Amino acid sequence: MFDYFRSSYDLGPDFTDVECQTKDIEELGGFMSFYWLSPDGHLYSPDFGGTYDYHLDSPETSSGSFFNAFKVVGTGKNGAMKPAYITRKIKIISSRLATEFWEVPEMELEFREGELVSYSQLKPRCVSSEHPFWQDE
Repeated sequence: MFDYFRSSYDLGPDFTDVECQTKDIEELGGFMSFYWLSPDGHLYSPDFGGTYDYHLDSPETSSGSFFNAFKVVGTGKNGAMKPAYITRKIKIISSRLATEFWEVPEMELEFREGELVSYSQLKPRCVSSEHPFWQDE
């Protein structure tokens, strides 16, 4: 599996405001979580804690099944973005180019306590507009 990554920080046209994938943020390789890099270079992830609650239905309305005994009820609270305090290097690839057969642009980002400290494009080492994806046929 992988995690979704989106950057509002200017990483170039292949990686800015584009859905990307990574397997390097979470220790076990990604659980399809979402991460966002803010314009000021801080990493965040959504937190939906407290937005829903579970209520026990009465035995008469639960149709006898344990799994039908609970009802999901919204609390009226909205989710929030929480800081992701990672300290490591991660590699990201653009999701829209991930299924193509030529070399997919890959970027390495280095974070310290959730703040971007450096980044560099690993593959291909060319200007984004030279990538075959952007060429007219």
